[in-house]
Amino acid sequence: MSHVRAGDFAVFAANTRATVTYPYLTSHPSYALLLLLTAPIPAVMVAATTNHGDSKCYWRVTGIIGLIIIACMALARVLAWYVFRFGRNKLDAQLGGLPISQRRLGWEWWDEKRTIAALPVVTVADSQSAAGEYRRVEGTLDNLVTDGRVERVEPDHRRPGRPPLVFRAVRRMDPGGPRRYRMLAEILTLSLAGDRNAGVKALEAGRAWGRGLGSATEKAPETTKAVDQLADLLDELGFAAERRVAHGEPQVGLRHCPFLELAEHRSDVVCPIHRGIMQGALETWDAPVMVDRLDPFVEPDLCLARLTPEGTAT
Repeated sequence: MSHVRAGDFAVFAANTRATVTYPYLTSHPSYALLLLLTAPIPAVMVAATTNHGDSKCYWRVTGIIGLIIIACMALARVLAWYVFRFGRNKLDAQLGGLPISQRRLGWEWWDEKRTIAALPVVTVADSQSAAGEYRRVEGTLDNLVTDGRVERVEPDHRRPGRPPLVFRAVRRMDPGGPRRYRMLAEILTLSLAGDRNAGVKALEAGRAWGRGLGSATEKAPETTKAVDQLADLLDELGFAAERRVAHGEPQVGLRHCPFLELAEHRSDVVCPIHRGIMQGALETWDAPVMVDRLDPFVEPDLCLARLTPEGTAT
């Protein structure tokens, strides 16, 4: 059994590479189940010679003796574990300082498995409310290593047998903690809104970021392809874009704004950023069209990007 401290919590996991040396190799009672593989042989010897008289009595006697021997072997395993405690004392010493039931390694392991399965499953976000209580967390130690919560260390192993797996908690900020990106966005938007050329700077910032979004290998020499690529890109960003045509000119409707709360109060900053993103992507694709205007909230649930041929945008 491996365990690692993660803040106020202890994570327990089975360590399949750990070894325990028993003075009596088959002392654990579960080894008695292996005798079921050989029990049918003497049992058949008894059952098949029941009505055959004295001519087959030696088969019957041999079968009875075999069953008695198997029963004694099973009894010996139970006595070795519960009475003489061969091997069990070592397990008790190893688990003595751990807050975990020793029954989980004993005879009633299936009952403990049902008990563990009945525990409520929690995530990292629920960990603060679950402090001091038993909870079941789905996953393995590999997940904790991947998330950077624990790291594997080399054990000081000088004894025979396979070395154990040893982990320790990584001291760092909780990567699963709460995020406040909206607060950061509000701070940056407020800072930019106070500038004299807020709209121009917001447009240039969006254009620079849009150039990074558009792949230079995905050229769009045709208007239709450029509009399709732009709509797909805006969909990936969460704008719920839809293709439109009005008076023979292509348009892109935006049914959702990822920064809706900011756009409602600071559209003079947020909308130029969105327009710049579209312009930067189209520039990277060498598209024959450009976003001339971005009209916010032309309908309660619609913003409209109007595209014009390259070189005619205002």
